[in-house]
Amino acid sequence: MPITQLETWNYRNLENAAIAFSPKINLFVGNNGQGKTNLMEALYVACLTKSFRTHQLADCVTHGRNAFRVCCSVDDVPLDHRLEVRLTEEGKDLRADGKAASIADFLDIVSVLCITADHLRVITDGPDARRRFFDGLLALFRSDSLRALAAYRRVLRQKMSLLRTERLSVTTLEPWNRKLVREARTVVGQRREFMSRLAAELGRERFSGLPLDVEYQPSLAEDLLADEETALRHLQRQLPREKEAGRALLGPHLDRYQLFLDGRNVRRFASSGQRRSILLNVYLAVLNLFHREKGVYPVLMIDDVDMELDVERIHQLIRFLDFETQIFLTSSKAEIFKDILSPDRFFHVENGGINKS
Repeated sequence: MPITQLETWNYRNLENAAIAFSPKINLFVGNNGQGKTNLMEALYVACLTKSFRTHQLADCVTHGRNAFRVCCSVDDVPLDHRLEVRLTEEGKDLRADGKAASIADFLDIVSVLCITADHLRVITDGPDARRRFFDGLLALFRSDSLRALAAYRRVLRQKMSLLRTERLSVTTLEPWNRKLVREARTVVGQRREFMSRLAAELGRERFSGLPLDVEYQPSLAEDLLADEETALRHLQRQLPREKEAGRALLGPHLDRYQLFLDGRNVRRFASSGQRRSILLNVYLAVLNLFHREKGVYPVLMIDDVDMELDVERIHQLIRFLDFETQIFLTSSKAEIFKDILSPDRFFHVENGGINKS
């Protein structure tokens, strides 16, 4: 499922153009501020309908314009696909093969794993960052996880709204707590099942021999969720505390993920270098798990690869993948790739223009 072409129109500083890609490795090089990350972001938006840099897609519109369009072509069997994302003053419009589509439809067509500099925050930031990170990895394997999470969030929003009203009783809240239990059961089950598979894959040695473990800690335990009435009574007992707090104090929106290296909490004890190695090992485990289950690797994107990994690990990563998947890399240091990549893999980015070597 390689991406054969990207078209951009009014996207940040990029020239309006169509760029054809190699089905293997594509390296975008240039000085900082020329548009390398903008290109990677445009490709990400075209595949996943969202940005890895901002929650507001309006930030991606070229200065002085009021809309953008990105479109990518995906080589598939038996039919190729065309994915298009438009943002106008009326909102976001998603199209797959010319028809209105959802995010899940996009994920069913192309699978992308993206590594950026901000991903180190998965370790250093609070539990929200890790939930978003692992939910994103889960969606790579099953797009229906997005629908399950969206259904849970709709129920959660309604419950939160009720908790802020002055007159609220257990009876009033009961139907929403019941719905919350049912939706939470699906979300927690999907997360648990995926994390069990990922943990098993992490047990295999990658770039480091140090044992790396990931622990999923649901706010509402699976054994409790298995019995709807018991879970409902448990939630009802939280009503006084939740009314005082004005928010739901139990549910998948508060689930936690912990990473441990040789038995020690990574967030508290790992050095900067260890954090990079740990995240790389997680990504490698995801790549291998995906290949094991799907028979192919996802498309891999690494923005500012020389900032995220040292030269030795870059070479190891490319050898590990053995050119079995399409890879997009950006770097300001073309020289570190000259010994491992042929010149036809290089694209030069300058002032938003992209030129093949």
